[in-house]
Amino acid sequence: MCEIAALRLADGETRPRFEQDRWVFSGLVDAHRMMSEREQIWDFTEIINPRWRVVAKEILLAMLAPQYEAVLECAHALRTARSPRTLYGFLEKYVECFNWLTRRGITTLDSVSQELCERYLEEHSWSVSRPGRPRRRLEPYSTVAHVKIL
Repeated sequence: MCEIAALRLADGETRPRFEQDRWVFSGLVDAHRMMSEREQIWDFTEIINPRWRVVAKEILLAMLAPQYEAVLECAHALRTARSPRTLYGFLEKYVECFNWLTRRGITTLDSVSQELCERYLEEHSWSVSRPGRPRRRLEPYSTVAHVKIL
């Protein structure tokens, strides 16, 4: 993975492999200085359905390495490489989204409809309920991450 995405690791660091369910980037030489330890460990086991884990890995690897041959074959793939720190935030949203789909019995991308996407966005467009306070609709900037992952 690091070779595909041109990520440099310090000598002696273990390189994450695609098939692993935890990708550890703790030895990134060019990591953003604000990248926390938590952001360096991508734990795909938080995604309940192992099939969705593979989808999340494929998407994230494609965003790490948009010039990789297999990604170039995808007509609508993003062409700008994203940083590992940015993509950790995407992983958090993929965990939410794929587990939401799993709880609804959705197990393939073919089963994801526009209506389902709209329902997901509607549910995630409201604040978390708190005692004594009504829920409120979130501002668009608060929900943009959910829109991006869809």
